[in-house]
Amino acid sequence: MKRKVMTLDQIRAESYLEDADQLGIGALVDVENMGFCKDGVTKWYFFQNAKGEDCVYYHRSVIDQNKPANFNIAIA
Repeated sequence: MKRKVMTLDQIRAESYLEDADQLGIGALVDVENMGFCKDGVTKWYFFQNAKGEDCVYYHRSVIDQNKPANFNIAIA
């Protein structure tokens, strides 16, 4: 079964919460599963929308949108 791809704005529009425009995916829906895409940067979230449809939301960090992922960063 193919999941419906939703944006954060679409998820917020379906929400009944008062300050939905300030909340993230975890506060708006019950996330069933999550993980990273093969690029190692983009995260995916599985959930059901208000209509009960199986959906997916993809999130790519703002910091990493314009450059490739670098996993060789030394932490001091």
